[in-house]
Amino acid sequence: MFKKEEGHLLPPGPRVGFYRSYLKLQKDPLSLILQLQNEYGGVVRFRVGLWNAYILTSPEAVKHVLVDNHRNYNKKNVFVDNILKRILGRGLFTSEGEFWRRQRRMIQPIFHSERIQAYGELMVDESVKALTRWEPYVREQKPLDMAGEMMRLSLNIAGRALFGLDLSNDTERVGTVAMQLAEGFGRIGVGSLLFFSLPTKNNRKTRAALNDLDNIIYDLIQLRRKELHKRVSVEPLDLLSLLILSEDEDTGKKMGDRQIRDEVTTLLLAGYDTTFNALSWTLYLLSQNPEAAKRLQQELQQVLGGRVPCVEDISALHYTQMIIQEAMRLYPSVWGFSRTSIEQDLIEGYRIPAGSFILLAPFATHRFPGTWENPENFEPERFHPSRKNERPKHAYFPFGSGMRLCIGKHFAMTETVLVLATIAQRVKFQLVPGVKVKPNPLVTLCPSPGLPMFLQPIK
Repeated sequence: MFKKEEGHLLPPGPRVGFYRSYLKLQKDPLSLILQLQNEYGGVVRFRVGLWNAYILTSPEAVKHVLVDNHRNYNKKNVFVDNILKRILGRGLFTSEGEFWRRQRRMIQPIFHSERIQAYGELMVDESVKALTRWEPYVREQKPLDMAGEMMRLSLNIAGRALFGLDLSNDTERVGTVAMQLAEGFGRIGVGSLLFFSLPTKNNRKTRAALNDLDNIIYDLIQLRRKELHKRVSVEPLDLLSLLILSEDEDTGKKMGDRQIRDEVTTLLLAGYDTTFNALSWTLYLLSQNPEAAKRLQQELQQVLGGRVPCVEDISALHYTQMIIQEAMRLYPSVWGFSRTSIEQDLIEGYRIPAGSFILLAPFATHRFPGTWENPENFEPERFHPSRKNERPKHAYFPFGSGMRLCIGKHFAMTETVLVLATIAQRVKFQLVPGVKVKPNPLVTLCPSPGLPMFLQPIK
């Protein structure tokens, strides 16, 4: 236990030296966080190198930081500044204050329910195209990496829906760059705070991927500027067009290419990453739970009768939604994210000093003792509407919460349900025997070493 200071106890936690704490965090952060949660509870103090980190995993602590006292916590810390901002710049995810509020107001219309209604058709259209691509693998019973396929499908949907862009010819390039960035910064980890400027092989590869991503995005911006210059009518506007044409309410100045790049990068990567991981983990869990897969088939047959789904069907696809929600409980795409305390605070009776690094970990909160029975089991029935009040609201937050709730939550849930309902009517998924899949906690939580699967036709 840490000593009592200023009338309140600092949170409990282990005494770990600089080198040992760094190795523990680098080697297996997920197991470490679960171990700390099980040993010390939902508010833990852990020394990470030169810094004290406060790991908050109880639903009450999560609610306090994201909702009750959210004004005392911002995103200004070494992780955001040295990792996320290198990729996303001053995009919606990393920005703060009035700048963030202005950007969010401008982007919000793209995610209105009326727009998402229209997006539903292209989500299904891209899913049908994917099924066509997979036909030789189904016919010849050759394994296919479904994690890669979900990445490709999600990128195509994000490109068309958010930016009016056909990325089908660039999907492999964009996906490869995104994965290189995730692996590069994930491999650097805490060390990036000190060593990213060094010319190591990993650092060079990561910087090259970042430059490649910038080239892709800037080319798209210039192409759209030329298209807008030629257009007689600019309605309806996609997000990229809105960003280019928007003007500051106070100054009348248009957004520069750098800020457009930051917002496009943020929404493109977030727009595909959440759904790509959610769908990948869903397919994995269905392959390991044949009874759930069978029940899914029964619901799809009952509701759709063999036709492709539409947005109006989602409300009737109860079990389909429950499967996806349970997959995101076990494997949330954003497995952990950070905040910094502005002033000293009290959380569950423990003192949190001003300027403290706060780690919120959905991966651990979604397994919090006493909140979830048999937390490691895949049980979609947990999310039956009748059981909603069995757990605290913030026991489950795959899209964040409070003011910073993910702007694309409704978009992502619509996409995952429609994609799963479309492809699971035609094929079922079997993991290649002998393959052991583990969560890889990079910037997001990816299945490793991918998802090599056999696709079997549903007759």
